[in-house]
Amino acid sequence: MFGEKLDIIMTALEVSNASLAKEIFLDSSYISRLRNGKRNLPSEPDFISNLSSYLFYIAMEKGRIKLLEDITGENLSKSNEDSTMCLSNWLTSRNNLKEMIKDLLQDISSHELKKDIDNKLINNYELRKESRYYYGDKEKYEAIITVLQNVMKEEKPKTLIWYSSQNKDYYLDDEEFHEELSNSIGEVLNHGHKIIIIYEVGNDIKETLRFIKIWIPFLISGNVLPYLYPRDSLNLLSRSIIPRNFLSVSENKAAIISLPTGKLEEDLLTVYIKDKEEISALYYNLEVFLEGCDLMLEIANKDIANNYKKMFDSLNKGDGSFYFMGNTPALYTLPENLAEKIQRENPNLNFLTPYRYGRKKFFKALQNKPNYESIILSKIEEHGGDYKLLFAGTFLNYSKEDYLVHIEEIIRLLKEERNYNLFFRESSSVELAIMIKEDGGLIAEKYNKPETLFFTKCISFIDVFICYFNSLIEGSKLKEKGDVIKYLESIIETNRS
Repeated sequence: MFGEKLDIIMTALEVSNASLAKEIFLDSSYISRLRNGKRNLPSEPDFISNLSSYLFYIAMEKGRIKLLEDITGENLSKSNEDSTMCLSNWLTSRNNLKEMIKDLLQDISSHELKKDIDNKLINNYELRKESRYYYGDKEKYEAIITVLQNVMKEEKPKTLIWYSSQNKDYYLDDEEFHEELSNSIGEVLNHGHKIIIIYEVGNDIKETLRFIKIWIPFLISGNVLPYLYPRDSLNLLSRSIIPRNFLSVSENKAAIISLPTGKLEEDLLTVYIKDKEEISALYYNLEVFLEGCDLMLEIANKDIANNYKKMFDSLNKGDGSFYFMGNTPALYTLPENLAEKIQRENPNLNFLTPYRYGRKKFFKALQNKPNYESIILSKIEEHGGDYKLLFAGTFLNYSKEDYLVHIEEIIRLLKEERNYNLFFRESSSVELAIMIKEDGGLIAEKYNKPETLFFTKCISFIDVFICYFNSLIEGSKLKEKGDVIKYLESIIETNRS
C-alpha cells in the first residue's frame, strides 16, 4: 500500500528515483524497490517526515498542491508543517481510522487462542548450546524461532521479555515465517509460559492499532502483556548503537539481540546467546527498562466479576464524560424493582451488589458531565422474544414485560436527567460492550466465549474510541432526545395496548 501511494505521488509530481534518493540519502535502487512493494520502510524515525517534506516542497515548486490534494483527499493548504504531517499520515495509513477501529473491535470479539496447533508448521531448529551470529532478516527469523523453541521445551513456566523497535509489520512480510511464528507463540502460551512484549510507541495511533490487531489472537490468552514505551523518552537503549530486538527468557535459558549494521531495516546482525551471565545481564536490563513502560492493555479471562469491579473502580476515578456502546441496554439503567426480581430468579448470582454500585456511579457521573449511550434495541415480538442483559460475562434472559419495564425506566431517565443521552444502532457485527470515561479509561467486554475483559488507560486509545463513538452518533437516525423519547414511548404504547 505504501509503495503504491509513493509511486502515484512521484509519478504525478514527476520525481525520479535518483532525485528523491539524493534528497533522503538512499540508493535509487532502494527507492525503486520501495515503489514496487519489494522493500520495507527504513527504520529511521525521520524517514517518512523527510520524504513527505520533500514531496510537498516539489508540489509547491511545481504548483501542484491542488493535484496532491485530489490524490490524497487531504487539505494541504495549511502550514507547511501541518501539510507535511497530513501527507505523512496518508502515505503510511492503510485505512481510515474509523474502519481500523471497527476491524479491531470485530477481531477482539471473534478471536480466541488456538489450542490445536499443527507442529509440522514449526521448523525444528537445532537447540544450540553456544552463541551464534545470524545475518539479515531471514536468519533473524531463525534466531527468534530458536528462542521460542527453547521456551516450549521447558516444563516449568517461564517469562519471555520481547522488545523490538522494528516496524511492527515486519513479520507479516514473509508469509511462511508469519505462520511459523504465530504457531510457535501459540505453543509457548499453550504450555503455560508468559510473554511480555514492549512496544515502542510513536505519535501514529494507527501504527499502535495495527500492533494490537496483530497480537489480538495471543492477547486473548491473558498470558501476553503488552507494554508501551514512548519513543522520545531517554532510556537504557538510547545509545550510539540502538538494538532492534531484545528477546530474553527468564532463568537464563536463552536470548537474542539484534543490532543494525547499516541504514536499511534488514541490515541486522542478530546474536543468539546461551552464556548464562550474558543472558542474566540482558534480562535484568529489560526488567529495568520495563519499569519505564506503561501497561497498554490489561486483560482478564478469569474471575470476571471481581476483575470487572476493579476495572470499573479505576475507570470511575475520572471526571469526564461517560460513553457506553453495547448490543443490549446498559445494566445500570435497570429500575431497582426489576434488578431485585432478577436477583430472586438467580439466587446464586451476586447481581444486586454490582448493579447498585454501577447505578450509584452512573448517577454521580450524570451530575458532572454528559453521558452518551449507543445501543441496539431487541425487536419486540408478539409471542416470546429474546431479551437479554449482559452481566459479568453472562447473558441474563428476561421477559418481554421486564424488557418493557426497562424501556420505561430509560424514558424516565431521558426526561429527568439533563446529561443522559441515548442513541440507537441498527445492527452490529461487533460482539462487545464498551464503556469509556473520558479521563478515566476504557473497558471492553466480550459477549461470546471465552469471556474476556480488556482495560486501558492509554489516552490516545481513549481519544480515538471517543471519535469512533461520535461517528456512530452521527450515523444514528434519531439524534434529538425528544425524538428518542417519542420512539420509545411508541414501543410501549404498541405493546401495551
